[in-house]
Amino acid sequence: MNSAAMSPPVSAPLLEVKDLKVYFPIEKGIIVRRRVGWLKAVDGVSFSVRPGEALGLVGESGCGKSTTALAIAQLQKATSGQILFEGKDLRTLSPKELSEARRNFQMVFQDPYSSLDPRMKALDLIAEPLRIYARRKSRAFEKATLDDAAIKAKVASLMEKVGLSPTFAGRYPHEFSGGQRQRIGIARALALDPKLIIADEPVSALDVSIQSQILNLLKDLQDEFGLTFLFIAHNLAVVEYFCSRVVVMYLGNIAEIADSADLYEKPLHPYTKALLSAVPIPDPPKERLRRRILLKGDVPSPTKDRPGCPFRERCSEAMDRCAASRPPLIEAELGHQVACFLYHA
Repeated sequence: MNSAAMSPPVSAPLLEVKDLKVYFPIEKGIIVRRRVGWLKAVDGVSFSVRPGEALGLVGESGCGKSTTALAIAQLQKATSGQILFEGKDLRTLSPKELSEARRNFQMVFQDPYSSLDPRMKALDLIAEPLRIYARRKSRAFEKATLDDAAIKAKVASLMEKVGLSPTFAGRYPHEFSGGQRQRIGIARALALDPKLIIADEPVSALDVSIQSQILNLLKDLQDEFGLTFLFIAHNLAVVEYFCSRVVVMYLGNIAEIADSADLYEKPLHPYTKALLSAVPIPDPPKERLRRRILLKGDVPSPTKDRPGCPFRERCSEAMDRCAASRPPLIEAELGHQVACFLYHA
């Protein structure tokens, strides 16, 4: 019997990002402004997110992680590229089509203090997406899906799901702790039953003791609702715990993509090796024997055009060809992609 016929079907990606670029113009002049260059925050990024998985996007501060997330969520205009959600390019949708598509992807922001309107109660913060959608249905002469009583019941259910008492619905954000505010943000993101949650550093602004609670909550919600996550972080230990696959970014480019276990066990890209060497191991004998990889120099400016590999100036294994052209992202091992000439024939 043909073994290929027996293999389970591979599901289509829920989200595909193809050659995404986000450039910001650099301008000079006081009276007459003129563009003198570009800041290349994201410079040709491609990856996919499978239904039901948690994909981690990691890298140093300033590498383009959050800009990528904002571009996917259509909160930042992309310069070029495709952002395919369920096969539809979000960049080409009409405002009405995009508004409808937004129901299926929501965002949890990094700072639970600035992402919540201080003048709104928890009830209204969580209910806002539900009310906006109901008003749009009403204006389109369609029956609103939820009345006010149903919205309040939905909010109470969501608060319980994220570990908050519904009796807190009348409180303002300043009456909650940081962890509780982030729970409100998560409940708001869940209000329209999305398929994809884009979480931009959702625990980095929280105390370490609270971080594990929020991560466990997100895992429980993923299991219960079958959610897909794009999880942005710079804490590699957090990503290892939460994500099944990892994308490593450097200076607006992708350095490596692999399953989490493979990446942490056998990193291929010199930059990934350096990142992982800085993660503490909770085993003193192993930690003492481990060699820390120290990168030379500073991160180059994203405003300057540099041919070749973006990491070459800090790489101890750089070759002449690294300065001549940029290494493409190739599959060096099964399911393990890397952008490095060390793995090119």
